[in-house]
Amino acid sequence: MDAADALRNGRLTLQGGEFNQEDSKIPRYTKKRCSRQEAEQIVHWKMASRDILMFDVDQPIARIDQLQELTVKLSWKDVPLDKLRLTDGRQSIVSETNNAGQHEAILRIASPNLSVAPVDVLTESERKELVAKSRYLDPTDPEILSHAREWTKDCKTSREIVTALAEHVFQHVRAETVAETLSGPEVLKCKKGKCSEYSTLFASLARALNIPTRIVLGESMGGGYWAGHMWNEVFIDEIPIEGVADQRTGRWVTVDASAKEVGTAPGLLKLTHSATVMGTQPARYDLTDSLDISVVNFSMNSGKAVEGWKTGIVENTYTNADYGLRITAPDKTWTFEPSAKAGAVVIRLRLPKEDRVQLHVVGLSLPVTVDAKYLLTIRNTAFQTKYKEYKVEGPNPETLNGREWQTMQFTRAMSAEELKQHPGGKTMKTTEYLSLQGNVGCLINLICDESVHKDHIDDLRKVVATVVLKEPVKGDDKVEAKTSKVRKTGE
Repeated sequence: MDAADALRNGRLTLQGGEFNQEDSKIPRYTKKRCSRQEAEQIVHWKMASRDILMFDVDQPIARIDQLQELTVKLSWKDVPLDKLRLTDGRQSIVSETNNAGQHEAILRIASPNLSVAPVDVLTESERKELVAKSRYLDPTDPEILSHAREWTKDCKTSREIVTALAEHVFQHVRAETVAETLSGPEVLKCKKGKCSEYSTLFASLARALNIPTRIVLGESMGGGYWAGHMWNEVFIDEIPIEGVADQRTGRWVTVDASAKEVGTAPGLLKLTHSATVMGTQPARYDLTDSLDISVVNFSMNSGKAVEGWKTGIVENTYTNADYGLRITAPDKTWTFEPSAKAGAVVIRLRLPKEDRVQLHVVGLSLPVTVDAKYLLTIRNTAFQTKYKEYKVEGPNPETLNGREWQTMQFTRAMSAEELKQHPGGKTMKTTEYLSLQGNVGCLINLICDESVHKDHIDDLRKVVATVVLKEPVKGDDKVEAKTSKVRKTGE
């Protein structure tokens, strides 16, 4: 969608024949005529979690990297079903209802059977559009073309090409939040970006090799949240590469270069796709105010715990074999309080006679392999919208007892409930440590009144120094099914 199309989704208001106000739906903004005094009083808008399509996962799906099949319910208003793209090789619509503009759809997501013969067909006009240059995607850039050829020089089939490109993009780009969307050539040069940058670089490279590639917008499950995400789909077959350009039949295959995933991604929920980045944005803005996601049921690979480990507490040491996590409290007077949530186990460590000091250890399961700094940067973005008077330092690297950590420290205004718990206090201070290993990780944080934070930072560092983190063995093909009651919208 170009700028003219975007403005047609908005409204222009005149007063006395002069400009008064302009409202746009895609992207959402309001431009208003006002006095200098009014302009100086404008409060800049901050994105809330809903604006970035972030939702809680409402079921305790522990090891997301072992998720095999997932059924979810989507609820939204006003947007017709045919304006979305809810089906692909992994995802199918089980049922759909529409009651006066209130839509509900039950979706099943599972890893596709890649051995099935290709069934999709592309017309010449579709193929031309999906290998073309557009805003953010540039397969004609000399450096893009050079890297695409170099990174795939030993590949024999289109599937090998796609796998090689995903691997190289994953290794080339450092996961980091950037303020705007960068084009493929820009990402190639600066080597950093969020999911959209992985997507624009991969699409530019694949199109440079004449492989039809789409941009996909949807949700990625991880760390207890659904978060807005962008990835790719490619149209490929198993014909040797010299025949790719002439093939009209093939299969759409999911590629998430930010996770080095090709073909299997049950933790991804697709909402729409387009030949261009901007083509995905109308769905994003249309769904922002009403989208809701709930888990209906899921099945897991049975998995295998860390060999020789048993989940439980022995004296002042807590072990979780499923997450490959072991921690030790400073002494036996500390207590552990474990609890499960989606993609994580949360252990609260209670300090002796210090109920108002919170020290949490979180064992994480991630569907993708990401950078610890990137994960803390995402948390920082969420905290900016959640807390008042928020001030942050970091993320910064630190090595403790031979393990690499990313640290972040911030202060914020106390909530009304916290003010009751901390008479005379004004500010809460939090220090976080995060380390990742493969698809598992450990987040440790200290949360307390800023006035006593310095008295407990050594306690935090003592716990961090004891962490043992091992990636559990991948599971076998056995499946354990879980089912939940479908949650109604608004509950």
